[in-house]
Amino acid sequence: MRNSFSKYSSLLIILCLFIFKMSYAQIRMEQTLEFNNDTLFVFNKNGKLGLGRDTGSVVFKYDSISLKGDFNLVMDKGKWGLIGNDNEVNIPLKYDGLLEAYQRYLLIARKGDKWGVIDEEDQLIVSFKYDKILQAFGSRELFFAEQKGKWGVINEEEKVILPFEYHAPGEGSVSIRQGYEVIIMKENGKLGIVDTKNKRLASIIYDSITYSNGVFYATKNGRKGVLDEKGKLLIPCMYDAIEFSHQLDLFLVRKDNKFGLLTYGNQPFLPITFNKLYLDILFLEVDTASAKIVVQKTDSSWQYLNVKDGSILQDKVSKDTVFKYYKTILFAPELMNEYLQQVQQEERTIAMTLDKSHQQLVNAIIAAKNGISIDFPDLHKTLIDFIPFSWITSVTKIRNYLLSLGYEVNFTDTESDGREKEWEVCFLLTSPDCDCNIGLSFYKADGEKYKMVESLKCNPKNQQYKRNMRYRDLK
Repeated sequence: MRNSFSKYSSLLIILCLFIFKMSYAQIRMEQTLEFNNDTLFVFNKNGKLGLGRDTGSVVFKYDSISLKGDFNLVMDKGKWGLIGNDNEVNIPLKYDGLLEAYQRYLLIARKGDKWGVIDEEDQLIVSFKYDKILQAFGSRELFFAEQKGKWGVINEEEKVILPFEYHAPGEGSVSIRQGYEVIIMKENGKLGIVDTKNKRLASIIYDSITYSNGVFYATKNGRKGVLDEKGKLLIPCMYDAIEFSHQLDLFLVRKDNKFGLLTYGNQPFLPITFNKLYLDILFLEVDTASAKIVVQKTDSSWQYLNVKDGSILQDKVSKDTVFKYYKTILFAPELMNEYLQQVQQEERTIAMTLDKSHQQLVNAIIAAKNGISIDFPDLHKTLIDFIPFSWITSVTKIRNYLLSLGYEVNFTDTESDGREKEWEVCFLLTSPDCDCNIGLSFYKADGEKYKMVESLKCNPKNQQYKRNMRYRDLK
């Protein structure tokens, strides 16, 4: 009898452990949101989603969850609503569609086949009578709305700003200054500029339009130009690239791999004939003696030019001198091309390896009741010129996964060994049985080169812990 009871008890325990393991294995983390020194997770169990800070506080009942910070969009059985971070229902799941507007307190909602706008307290802002509504990007109160196949623009009070005569929604709006706003509209795949009185400021002929530094940058047939605030063409669309210089109030342009400087009126300050061009001007220091324009002419010789009139300050500057002072600015493509070709494949391999192995590393941490010490492999055998972010991503994944399991994970400071530390992330994991320190550091090793240092140490709580980094050869 006792042997039989013992046998069945053992089978029952094994069955319970199996069921627990299977149920736990079915839970996976799908989204992470960090805000206000807090971390939220979306977990998936058998296709149902739940929101919480760890698996123990989650109720799995949604088909979709979209984390937004202060509020979160949820959907169950085709109906959408709004919940807070502690799962309280702010808006019942009664809408057929729900989209976040650019203003955080507004939501674009759908009832049946009609769209309207509500606030986060479910108060009606725009009535449900439109076939489609989109927030006008860049505006806090304008919406693109569709009725009977035509698009127009309305505001929060449902006042029609642009009549319903366009075949597509626009790209957004731009507030030029107080009381003056323009709208970028679209027709047949092309863009133009319209004011709030429906006056066309710029013909709808451009492939793209963006606003910056008081002007519109437009692209037409792959070439770039500039329009003023009223849509007048300042610089025709004939350049490969355009960049505005605040210091000189000029446009740096590139055409057919040659560089030059233009005025607002498309007049050349410097002809578009230089192989390379760099403005060596500190902010608001145009008048200082050190301000200059560094150019490489077509014959590969170098010059320093005056920022006031483009006259020659110094002719036939040696390449060694230019390289010494402008290495990373003017020579970076040439210097990095060969190195990147060597590193890119290795970097991809490292990222893939870390993605596959970080779960195994987490399991080792969780099982570290008797103490454990793991040294990561030295992934780069030689010094590197930049910090590869695949390692940073991997460490963050480890931290987020441990947080989702309910472990306490805190970022910590580390002991210094006197070396110049460029970047570091370290955190302490606290579990019932052990404390683990995980560290990833990049140290200056040789001039502008870096060397990576990694460590993981877990010690049982009944032993005194002292962090002991193992440093690679940094010489």
